[in-house]
Formats: sequence, structure tokens, C-alpha cells
Amino acid sequence: EGGSPAVLCLYMPSVATFADAYKRCAAAGIVRATAGGLSGAEQLQEFRFEEITSENAVFRLEHIIRSPTHPDCPVKATVVDGSLIGA
Repeated sequence: EGGSPAVLCLYMPSVATFADAYKRCAAAGIVRATAGGLSGAEQLQEFRFEEITSENAVFRLEHIIRSPTHPDCPVKATVVDGSLIGA
């Protein structure tokens, strides 16, 4: 209780899906404070939210959602059907 959450980092397959994920999470009210909204998240190339399923949860899980343009993305950039995939 009160400890640090477990962390799960996901890389979105495209910049468009990153933006869509941010918009959906923001609409659900679960995005942790990101200065500047979507444009701030795009500048950071990531946003975070924490999942707490109930007050009796065994552990907390923080999600880090990253753009494929994030410098730590392990996938090399490629273009598929006109869309940038990876970074």
C-alpha cells in the first residue's frame, strides 16, 4: 500500500495511433497530468495513466504509452501503406 506501481511501457505502432490513444484516455479521464494536452504528449513522445481496478487491488499498474518516434523505441522506422511505423 502506498508503494510504487508496477510499470508497463507500450509503443504505439504509428503517430496516428499514439494520438488516438491519448484522446481516448483523456476522454476517459485517466491521463496523468501532461502539460499542454495532446501537443505536450506529442512533444514528450509519451503519456502516462495509472490503472487501479478497485480499492482492494493487489497492485497498481502504471501505463506508459509511447510514440514510435520516442528515442527508446526498439523498432526501426519503416513505411507501410504510406504510414510511418516505428522510429
